[in-house]
Amino acid sequence: MSDIQLNRVRSRLYSAVKEAGFSCVSCFSDRAFILPSAKHGDNLFAQEFTSLQHNVRIGNNVFLSSGTCVGHSSTMEDNCYTGPHAVICGGVTIRRGSFLGANCCILETVTVAEDCIIGAGAVVLRDTEPGQVYVGSPARPTGRDSLVTAGVVVG
Repeated sequence: MSDIQLNRVRSRLYSAVKEAGFSCVSCFSDRAFILPSAKHGDNLFAQEFTSLQHNVRIGNNVFLSSGTCVGHSSTMEDNCYTGPHAVICGGVTIRRGSFLGANCCILETVTVAEDCIIGAGAVVLRDTEPGQVYVGSPARPTGRDSLVTAGVVVG
């Protein structure tokens, strides 16, 4: 197995830029929907048709792929990534370093622990454990370490 490091490469590059004294801007598609009550850190990339609803909190160095919906009062910590059309329902917490695959759904008030991989199309109904890979509907852990997973995760 190879060491994929999840979002660690992006995190290291972001830290190096900040330590060198530079600032990072955020970039929003003109087709993204961001409510005024949504707050975010720097180096946020929100592609087209992304939706940040009421009272959303997004950390630094986050990438939201096209069609991602972050529901009301949800929090996404630093160094996270979503694939296209990820759905994060209301009151959800996504801990730092997590990766959410395309078309996954995180149910209301669930916490995705740090460094998790949520596979494409997974439906997360309960809180997750740190550093795990989750697949399926309902999502279940595969037993794989998210920081040492080779190849594409298949449910």
